[in-house]
Parts: sequence; C-alpha cells; structure tokens
Amino acid sequence: MELDSNMDKFSRLWPDELSTTEAARDLGYSPQNDLAGIVATVLSAHAKRKESAKMTFEAIDTCGSGRINDYMLVKYMRKHMVRGREKFGYVKKRQEMVEQMVEVAMKVMDVDNDGKVSPADFAEWSRRNTIEGYLEAYIAENAPQLLK
Repeated sequence: MELDSNMDKFSRLWPDELSTTEAARDLGYSPQNDLAGIVATVLSAHAKRKESAKMTFEAIDTCGSGRINDYMLVKYMRKHMVRGREKFGYVKKRQEMVEQMVEVAMKVMDVDNDGKVSPADFAEWSRRNTIEGYLEAYIAENAPQLLK
C-alpha cells in the first residue's frame, strides 16, 4: 500500500504540459515537442526495440522451437556477428572465442537456468543489450588476453 501511495504522490508532481519558458531562458531555445510528443517518441522507440528483439530471437531460433540453446546462439554469432570482423591484430580470432562468448551469454540470458532462452528471457535481456553490443563488450573486456 505504501508503494501505491508514493506512486500517487509522484504522479501528481508530473506536469500536464511542458513549459518552454525555462528552456528558452536557460538554454536559448524552445522545445518543439510537447509531453504527448515525447511520450509518443518513447513508446515508438520501445515498440521498435521490442520488434527488433523479436526478429533477432526468431533469427537465432532457426528450428522455430520457441527456445534458444547454446548451439543456435553459436551458429547465429558465427554467421552474423563474427565473420569478416576479425580486427585489431588479435592473435586469437573472434571465431575461436564464440563458444566462450556464448557460454557467458547463455548464463546471463537464461533466467530460469534450464539451458535454453525463452522469448521472455530474451526480451528482458534485450531491454538493455544487443547481441552485437554484447560481442563488442566481450572483445573489449578480453582484449588484453587476446593480444598475448
């Protein structure tokens, strides 16, 4: 009940309209979007992200089982994320690291630890991540070991 009460207090603080006075005074410009426009932009971006995550999930789940396993993720990464991207003079190429990356990724994405990633697991993970972003972060984090 206390959470509901706090949310009510917060919602009453939110303006019905955005003021342009402060932006004009402090920054020298007038915003072109009103609150409804900003909300529409955020909702549109959210819908695009969800659609992108769904399409990526379906591309990884090649058999249409509704679950991603490590084999499927390895295959996807090798085909779409690694080929032709070996760079930075790494002695150990990205293709050789895919299994390591997938092992770590599966642990992070597999919320219920059943060895497979459901659409809901993937959607939740995709709220803050992308496969390509994960791959780039993994490479950057492990670059010192790769250059040995």
